[in-house]
Amino acid sequence: MLRPALPAALALLFSAPALAQERSPALAVSGEAALVSDYRFRGLSVTDLHPALQAGVTVTHKSGAYANVWASNLADTPLYGEVELDFSAGWSGGLLPGGTLDVGASYYSYPAGSAAAGKANYAELTARYAQGLGPVTATLELGYSPAQRALGDRDSVYVSGDVEVDVPHTPLTLTAHLGRTSGAQAPDAAYADWSLGARVALGAAEFGLAYVDTDLADYRPGRAGLVGSASIGF
Repeated sequence: MLRPALPAALALLFSAPALAQERSPALAVSGEAALVSDYRFRGLSVTDLHPALQAGVTVTHKSGAYANVWASNLADTPLYGEVELDFSAGWSGGLLPGGTLDVGASYYSYPAGSAAAGKANYAELTARYAQGLGPVTATLELGYSPAQRALGDRDSVYVSGDVEVDVPHTPLTLTAHLGRTSGAQAPDAAYADWSLGARVALGAAEFGLAYVDTDLADYRPGRAGLVGSASIGF
């Protein structure tokens, strides 16, 4: 997936000097548009291994509170339709030196899905902690979806770890990811996903390439593949 792990506006907010924060407006608005060769959500393709257009807008308050709307096209199926529309809200702020805690809630909706196929919309609670040390940033994330109708009245848990390394004196960042999904959202009782990649930032634009895989060898959405991306922030 290319949902932003931390809204860009939040990173700017907490890296700015104190005087600049005092003079800045209470609210900041940022956005991003992206083209990906395959929309992977926790390792699984939700576009049937085809490209997706994605866009999101985030409003951030100087207190650290934020709200986000994000959209993407999907593979057209009766249950989900061909559009995903997500709504998120939460708080992000500094914790330890070089660290950021982000807690929030998201509502994943599928407005083009057929009511006759069932209810697909669901909610999730998330907690994420990112710790930077020099050019290296390590992130731990926990996602929990309580039992709800769209999940067959079962809950679901996602745990992941990410490491990013900014290559000094270059616009290049190397990335590694490992995650595990268990419960209602796993095709089996549980599955793992992982990726290795790199991205290059050129001004407001960013280009990436990642190798993505899961341990679901016989499940088409989880097959291994290269995923390319191009995005621009505004």
